[in-house]
Amino acid sequence: GPKVIERAVTSNHGIKESNVQTLAKAAGLEWPAFENHCHSAMTLLDTLGGKRGDVAHVSTARTRITETPIYPEQARGWVEEAVEAVEVIEEYLGTWRAT
Repeated sequence: GPKVIERAVTSNHGIKESNVQTLAKAAGLEWPAFENHCHSAMTLLDTLGGKRGDVAHVSTARTRITETPIYPEQARGWVEEAVEAVEVIEEYLGTWRAT
């Protein structure tokens, strides 16, 4: 019901597959069909979510020493791919009706 959806949305702050799956299940979406149609889109969102998490959860000093630098062009590319992925997901959801 509405409380299940509210809890799923309130506690969800990510774009990785596990985050989307939590929201999808709360809304009553059949995950296997969604995953089958949107697998490539979810892979792109996982990439952006992972890169964003790497940057957000590591100290600046440690990142400079141990990680490969991320250039603005790379970040823009990941975001552009994620936008295209969301468009694929939106298209799929436009054909779906909750049961």
